Amino acid sequence: MYAPHSIFILTVLLLSARIAGAAESGEFVLRLEDAGAVKKIWGDVRSYPEPRGLMGRDEPHPAHRRGPSVGAFSNAIFEIGPFVMPAQALRINLDTLRGESALTQQAYAMVEVLDRQGNVLPAYSRERCLLIDVNEPDRTLLWNGSDNTALAGREVTLRIHTRDARVYSLHTVPLPGDQIPGRLRLEPARSELPAWDTMTVTLHGRTSTDRFLSLDRADVRFDVEPADAPVQVKSDKRDRHTAYVTVTGDVPSARTVNLRARATLAGVAIASPALTLRLLPAKPAADERKIVQVFLQPSDLTAQEGPVRFQANTLMPYAETRGLPVTERAMTVLGRRMGDRYHVWGSSRKEGGLYRAETRDGLNYENLRPLVSDMAPEHLMGMVYNPRDDRFLAFERGIRPVRWYGHFSSDGTTFSRAQSEPLFKDHDAGHLLWDEERRRYLYVGLSYDLLPQPRRITDNIGWEPRLGGRGVRRVIAPRTSPDGLTWTPGQDVSGSDPATWLRQDQLILPDAQDPVDMEYYWFIAFRHHDRWVGIVLTYAPSPLKVLEQVPYDPAPSKHGPHLGTEWWVSTDGVKWDRPWRDTPATLDWRIYFGHEPMRLHDRMLFLTSNQLYNVPPAQGARPGQHQAVYSLPADRVASIGSDAPASFTGRPFVMPAGGLYLNYEYSGALAAELLDERGRVLPGYGRSGGVLPAGSALAAPLRWAGRNGAELAGRTVRLRFHTAKARVYALYHD
Repeated sequence: MYAPHSIFILTVLLLSARIAGAAESGEFVLRLEDAGAVKKIWGDVRSYPEPRGLMGRDEPHPAHRRGPSVGAFSNAIFEIGPFVMPAQALRINLDTLRGESALTQQAYAMVEVLDRQGNVLPAYSRERCLLIDVNEPDRTLLWNGSDNTALAGREVTLRIHTRDARVYSLHTVPLPGDQIPGRLRLEPARSELPAWDTMTVTLHGRTSTDRFLSLDRADVRFDVEPADAPVQVKSDKRDRHTAYVTVTGDVPSARTVNLRARATLAGVAIASPALTLRLLPAKPAADERKIVQVFLQPSDLTAQEGPVRFQANTLMPYAETRGLPVTERAMTVLGRRMGDRYHVWGSSRKEGGLYRAETRDGLNYENLRPLVSDMAPEHLMGMVYNPRDDRFLAFERGIRPVRWYGHFSSDGTTFSRAQSEPLFKDHDAGHLLWDEERRRYLYVGLSYDLLPQPRRITDNIGWEPRLGGRGVRRVIAPRTSPDGLTWTPGQDVSGSDPATWLRQDQLILPDAQDPVDMEYYWFIAFRHHDRWVGIVLTYAPSPLKVLEQVPYDPAPSKHGPHLGTEWWVSTDGVKWDRPWRDTPATLDWRIYFGHEPMRLHDRMLFLTSNQLYNVPPAQGARPGQHQAVYSLPADRVASIGSDAPASFTGRPFVMPAGGLYLNYEYSGALAAELLDERGRVLPGYGRSGGVLPAGSALAAPLRWAGRNGAELAGRTVRLRFHTAKARVYALYHD
């Protein structure tokens, strides 16, 4: 997600030639097909080879057709030009829209005009041209209602201040026709769906003139027939218009349901033809097998040849829950399997206080009951169960100044404060873990890092000007404890006093590959076989002008928006690696879960908060919104594989007696062979006999001409995989 892209400065001669060629046809068209037309001024300027949505891909005119673009992920400033301002109104092919998350991300573009000397023309300053919630191929640029025609014939440069936006072209060509909705079609990923499984359905909209129809601003709803069928549909109106269909109950015998999408846009309603989906009984569970190895990162390999890839997956929407509080900002802080049920602990954040509940399926909750505690509901920030001492530890946040208190419980219902004094003082967010291997508590929370200069864009940290010309950023600080009371490092951190801050070698900091203004904001983690996997929520401040139009926190807060989420991985919970920066961990910044995933239905289920900040429309803190579950297939956080032919060898393990099973997917080639301790292929277990069936399997048995390796039980072996368009996730045994 954060990998930088090369930015170049095009010579004025080449740029002038391109514009002159367009002018011969009476049109001004400047396509940003690469970064050559751009001069980077500051920040996270990037070039993108592909558009991120469907809009504009099939437009015939080069002004509207979307392909490569220039933009940013975090805040950035870049210039386009110089060029001669055309006489017609200047338009921009711009995408600042990330579907329903657009306003919470505060994606924006502010455009200002510079003269030949590089001075901003007062009537064309960026504050007068602020574009938010825009995804249009021909948006006319206006500065407080006035266009550019008064500057016709002058040599100018456009300076664009932006965040999470992409610019495809500048031009003067209006989009022909209209956007009257014409028809809607559903394209399912599959025609059959077993109980408790989920899949995507793509919505294809066309206008009355058979052009691409954007549904970004449409009211999209789904009908399920019959209405009592155990099916939920969640629509995600990002420009790819995806819906997630989940079977939310048992299916005793095969049956069919019909799905129909309805969209209303500009007062016109359209509906798709019915899509018939066949529901099937649940597949036999594969999640009872034990993991031998997971394949996540380079340390999982002892050898590799060819272009091996380490890839992560993104958590996807699964379904809404029933039975948990639907008050504003409700969230779960702990989930724990007890017998045939998962018990969850959480906070309604307002009415209802602290609670615990139970579920058999991850979606329907019962036995909701309050906790006995003096913790304020809005300040329960974490909880963990310690099997060594058979007790729970909850963390309560105190404010003004921020400080952390511990509360113990022997039964998970009645909690008592461990001591009157805070355990330590630091920033206001963190996650609590129990490390069974090292028999210790872990706290991975926010802290502060001193910058050599103030941040270019500031936020609600009001004491930053008192740092004597220095700046501050939010970072991660791990702490450990043997008993939950004494922590290392143990010092108190006061936000406005850098003399109390932790040393940089005690912190996890953004690095040179990150946007210059990126900070860390929230962190959660869970145990995944022999290591920790975490999700960090990244952050960057936003310009005050943007906050005035789309406040992120209730006014007068200057709190900026979050950037996104990223998977991290660690062996000890203290030092963390970041091998999957290019893949977002979640699609939605509201993924504030604080527990290990529930392992049900051959999936990893993550119970999320229902909402956090007062941002309209869908993300606002409003009562009545159910807590949702996001998910991944079992053990498919990340994989090792390749697109082109390659091979890789895993770590040694002792061969079990019951055979091996593999979690994988491929469309090209995948074969496995068994090696002895010296790396030699064991007779009868070569590549030719170990070809796996094409497709996707969560636990396919490994066989070599009918042999499963049982006669090798007790020997130390390794697996070598030969791959092409394949991904390997995990290895199991019975």
